[in-house]
Amino acid sequence: MARLRSAVAGALRFQKLALENLQLADELRKIRSESHKHSLTQVNWGPDGSVLLDDDETS
Repeated sequence: MARLRSAVAGALRFQKLALENLQLADELRKIRSESHKHSLTQVNWGPDGSVLLDDDETS
């Protein structure tokens, strides 16, 4: 009976860790997505109203 309790406790710990990992992965995807969206909407304007392109940036 002790082995069964130990196995169930281990499975519950594993389930909790797996759920936490999924939540962290979702949070990371959200942060990356927001960062990517920001870079798509960020425009560098020149003093004359022209759009400045930065050739050094990589996508």
